[in-house]
Amino acid sequence: ASAINFARKHNLPCFIFSCEMTAEEVGHRIVANLSTIDSDLLIQCKPLSPADAAKRDRAVDQLENHLPIYVFEMASPSVGLIRQVLRRASMQYGKLGLVILDYLQLAGNEEGERSGTRAEELDKIARACKGAAIQFKVPFIAVSQVKRAVADRQNKRPQVSDLKESGALENHANRIIMLHNDYYYDPQNAVDKGLIEVIVAKNRNGKKGDCKMIFLPEFSQFLDISKSY
Repeated sequence: ASAINFARKHNLPCFIFSCEMTAEEVGHRIVANLSTIDSDLLIQCKPLSPADAAKRDRAVDQLENHLPIYVFEMASPSVGLIRQVLRRASMQYGKLGLVILDYLQLAGNEEGERSGTRAEELDKIARACKGAAIQFKVPFIAVSQVKRAVADRQNKRPQVSDLKESGALENHANRIIMLHNDYYYDPQNAVDKGLIEVIVAKNRNGKKGDCKMIFLPEFSQFLDISKSY
């Protein structure tokens, strides 16, 4: 959703480095977002109604011809390799847009090999991500896991300390934005199934705070709650 919104607004090339999903799976999610067709139908190649098929075709055309979004599937990309991609793109396109790494804990260090303790390694990776953002003058979103211990406590609302190997991430990030959905942990008793809390837990150059948005997982969409209601 971030890449779609950024590409639409600024018409600058956006890059997604996906460590878990294939480029095809990411593409299905983008098409689901653009067409409002359930992503499961697209991923499983299920038959679509003529109306949905037309919406899918329009979304595919929009993605291929009008949205400069580029997806790279890499099991464990080093930030050095990401820099190489961005350097070539900078020569080809000039100004770059958004960079997304999904997700940080699966990335390798600059040499692409494991070295030192895990905490030391993640510190190098986080620092290198920030360096790439400064070098290419782009917003760099590094997606992170939270610790599994969150699921075992009564209050599951995430905190900065819940980030996996959180010390390095907290030090280097300019902003830390966390998502929380009661339904994920307790579908039986959750009051607001479709609402997700967006928590700005760190903001180096601004205020912290939180807000709620509508989340439609089948379309990978976040909607402004005030406009939706």
